[in-house]
Amino acid sequence: MKLREKLTEVIDNSEFVHDAPIETLEAVKVFIEHYSEWVRVDDKLPEIKDDSVLVHFSNGSIETVHLDWFDSVTCGIGENGEQLYCKAFENHDPAFTHWMQLPEPPK
Repeated sequence: MKLREKLTEVIDNSEFVHDAPIETLEAVKVFIEHYSEWVRVDDKLPEIKDDSVLVHFSNGSIETVHLDWFDSVTCGIGENGEQLYCKAFENHDPAFTHWMQLPEPPK
């Protein structure tokens, strides 16, 4: 069971939900939706904005990467002379395999 599913199950079946302030529940929901697991680049790409995410590479390294890498760039001319576009990260070596939202900074 994925972490997101497990956390949701625990919260749904807990007295915690009945006694917790709404702000706490909203914070838990944000964590579950955005910070609890790696997302395969084949399944979903992050929204493009002026931000960064953690990226896992095929060689096992993890780095912070600006979202520009997930945007479309020109990558050649097609057989009929049309401009071709691809995602910048698709030609990176080592390959991007997964991404994850950055956690909130400490207070």
